[in-house]
Amino acid sequence: MPSVAQPRIGFVGAGLHSSLNLYPAFAATGVPLVGVAERNPARVAEAEARGIHPIFSNHLALIEATNLDGIVVSLAPHLQADVVADCVRAGVAVFVEKPLGSTEAEARKISEIAADAGVPVMLGFMKRFAPAYTQLKTLIGEDTEQGPVISYACEFGFAAWKPDFTPVEFITQAVIHLIDLVRDVFGEVVDVSAMQNSVGDGLAIIVQVRHENGVVGSLNFVSAKAWSRETEELSVTCANGVVRVSDLSRIQVLTGEVAGTVAGPGETLSERSVTFDVSNSPGSGSLKDLYLRGYIGEMQHFVGVLQGTEELSPSAADNVRTMAICDTILAAISN
Repeated sequence: MPSVAQPRIGFVGAGLHSSLNLYPAFAATGVPLVGVAERNPARVAEAEARGIHPIFSNHLALIEATNLDGIVVSLAPHLQADVVADCVRAGVAVFVEKPLGSTEAEARKISEIAADAGVPVMLGFMKRFAPAYTQLKTLIGEDTEQGPVISYACEFGFAAWKPDFTPVEFITQAVIHLIDLVRDVFGEVVDVSAMQNSVGDGLAIIVQVRHENGVVGSLNFVSAKAWSRETEELSVTCANGVVRVSDLSRIQVLTGEVAGTVAGPGETLSERSVTFDVSNSPGSGSLKDLYLRGYIGEMQHFVGVLQGTEELSPSAADNVRTMAICDTILAAISN
């Protein structure tokens, strides 16, 4: 697909997530929005009230009228696959929110359609673009002071947006972001086990994984009213130290003593702790959340893909591998 200096990009969907996160994140790229497809009359009125126009009744009308280079799709999960397939067949590059397909098999069908057409399809796994996690990747590994990774522990807790939240929804619509993230940070997963516990509306799923490079990790996913103050932490143990990312806004690096002779307890102050905090102030503005969570980064990346300055990631093929892990987890907890 040829690159374009000033891509023409439209949106499909004007729901709550798009309105709160994707539209303002896209606006931060500085690329004009060509048009929007939305069929819900109430959402059309809300979009028009925000100055979004022109608005079309469906994605095909939007594509036909505006000669798009790229399109952002954010719809109910069960609607997205068919819309993405239509866009790809029309030769329009796609950014689509997760999940794309409800299973690995469905994800693979879309990936194959995109590959056959030679059209980029980018998934909305925004945590890959969260500054805390992009910085984490520079602090760990063979060529860093912390050294190679041994293991990690990931914790995510939040209060679900509805009382009848199912394990399938929890995995494929919420914690799928972290499943994809650990693939990105630590490499492909080769072994997965999981177990769950439910109490009332509360749901806990514990996952253990092994990556192909030998790194092992545990993921503690909890959906419960107790976590109305959403929490997210990733603690990585390396050969020479520990790196912790807390709530997307703080990184703590704990470096073990590296002197040739190990001192006794209290003999020296040679161990180090370095903390990286988000730069902010009381007047830092409303884009802080969109930067920290990775929404602006992913929109900038999609624009870069269309301009030919960025390599597509995460792709529809990435989505297949992430959905395969989701399928494995759901199969394990259903036994």
